[in-house]
Amino acid sequence: MGGGMKGRPRKWIAFLGALFIGLIFFFLFRELWMNWQKLQQYAWNLNPGLAFLSFLLLTSSLFLLPWGAVKILSLWGYPLSYRDMCKILFTSQMGKYIPGRGWALASRAHFYSQKGLPLMPATLAVFMETILMVSSAIFVLSLFSQVPSGLWGNTERVCLLFLGVMCLIFLHPCLLNPFLNVLGRILKRPMTFPRFPYYKMFYPLAIFSVFWLGMGASLWLLCKSLTEANPSQLPQVISAFCLSWIIGFLSFLTPAGLGVREGALAFLLQPSFPLFAAAALALLSRVWWILGDVLAWILSIGWGRWVKVRGRNDPERKGIQMGILRESGDKGSLKI
Repeated sequence: MGGGMKGRPRKWIAFLGALFIGLIFFFLFRELWMNWQKLQQYAWNLNPGLAFLSFLLLTSSLFLLPWGAVKILSLWGYPLSYRDMCKILFTSQMGKYIPGRGWALASRAHFYSQKGLPLMPATLAVFMETILMVSSAIFVLSLFSQVPSGLWGNTERVCLLFLGVMCLIFLHPCLLNPFLNVLGRILKRPMTFPRFPYYKMFYPLAIFSVFWLGMGASLWLLCKSLTEANPSQLPQVISAFCLSWIIGFLSFLTPAGLGVREGALAFLLQPSFPLFAAAALALLSRVWWILGDVLAWILSIGWGRWVKVRGRNDPERKGIQMGILRESGDKGSLKI
């Protein structure tokens, strides 16, 4: 009976999440349906070269994420190769599309444990990575935001910068260590405290900031490949992308911000595009990102298998293995 009571909140959260996603997509598709003729008559201008460049930039930007994750993990004293991190991160990223917020984190912890990393330091590294991702998105948003003053003014920009700075201050050992100490007492588990210089944290922060710039620029290239978008819209598209991701990240009811991010992005792109065109671009951007995640995952798996095959076919390695076998054979013959 107790298990049933515990399961009910999860079912309600899953139901509310599905309902929320359904409502947002209903209004987005309704906007497309109600303006179908306008959508057909809109000044679309397909440019396959720019579309390919957009997807290439998106995929390349995704490969910045494991680089930042490697840097964060090394700060906690657990170095991991970039190739292994690519496989771990992109495989675990597939879990973010499963209903429930913990699948990606759980799969990441599982892969970390396979590499010999303790659960608690790995979890804290992911926690730091999340804060740095949000902080870098806030900084890029505040720097490139050009939304009209009626919706977005200097006061909001200062508040965003203040929020990003507060996130970074929280990661300072003077504040993080007492928090981890209290958390360890609550969980009754030993905690790993950071022992790295505070300034080294800004390296992964810079990597994630470049990631957001690349992802926002890839969205602008996608818009440019379909419409008459101009370079003056690039800052607004970058800031809209960052803000929509933050809103989607904060929506705990939906996996990977599904629906929430598309609705927010369509609304934020309105200054540059009609709502029906902005809705179509927002939906297409989701498909674009999913395809990028899948391609990055396939490339990371293929990279790992290629290294294994290359290692097996390496003549020098084969020679070493044959030498070991001969030595073991000679020792066995001597024993006999």
